[in-house]
Amino acid sequence: MKVVFAACLLLPCVLGQVTQLSSNFLGPLTSSGGQYIVTQIQAANNDYKAKESSFQSATTTCQNLIKTNQEKICVPCIVDKCKAKAKSCNRELTFSGAIKTIGDLGGSVASKAKDVVDKVIGGIKDVFSGWGKRRSLAKRAEPSCGEIERNAGEACKKYQDQCSWCNVNANNACPGYSSARVAYESARNTYSWLAKVPTQNANYRVKAASYDQANFVPTSGKWSNVDVTVEILGKTTNFRVNQAINPYDSADGAVVATQAFEWWKRN
Repeated sequence: MKVVFAACLLLPCVLGQVTQLSSNFLGPLTSSGGQYIVTQIQAANNDYKAKESSFQSATTTCQNLIKTNQEKICVPCIVDKCKAKAKSCNRELTFSGAIKTIGDLGGSVASKAKDVVDKVIGGIKDVFSGWGKRRSLAKRAEPSCGEIERNAGEACKKYQDQCSWCNVNANNACPGYSSARVAYESARNTYSWLAKVPTQNANYRVKAASYDQANFVPTSGKWSNVDVTVEILGKTTNFRVNQAINPYDSADGAVVATQAFEWWKRN
């Protein structure tokens, strides 16, 4: 049997039962598919930025809450307990130097509150890296009279376990922090592909499409098992479209683009 190969210029080129679309018919698929890709990238970026901003805001709010309460509640509580301990020791202790040292604890607390470091989440730091972990440790013994006499400032830090806001857990202490952190972590995982979107060759083009005439679906006017070659964001892939489409209809460009985009994210 003689097979005639027609030139693929302005009309579909029929090769036996397989129809290869000419470049003239690929424009609509490319145009609508490209718009879909742009929309997806913009939406993902906007959602990521919103969750990042929300987490940063929650972190700052929590940082300020902890700093304020540690300075107003934690440090004064430690000082009062240490004074009472010194008094119970029945010793003539000069507390002026000790109080100054204990007062320095406030600076230490404040610096910890300012040190917003979260190594797990892209450079944004967690307020509570040191303080929160202390809850899992055994409670400190009260300082002895000798310890207070030798170094009251250091010894009195043992009262941190007995005073509110000295040991804090961000998720419990700050309303909204936990949910904002979880949402941000989820967004970082979901949109990790944003980091590899190229600044150059950010293109999308359906380079080829073909289908078998036998795969026409009369009820929908579409073809199943359409094979395409797609250039997307600097990479090229070939695949069979996973649902029936009409390759001449721009409305189905998003179907091709969706499958191509999911492939690109994984590769």
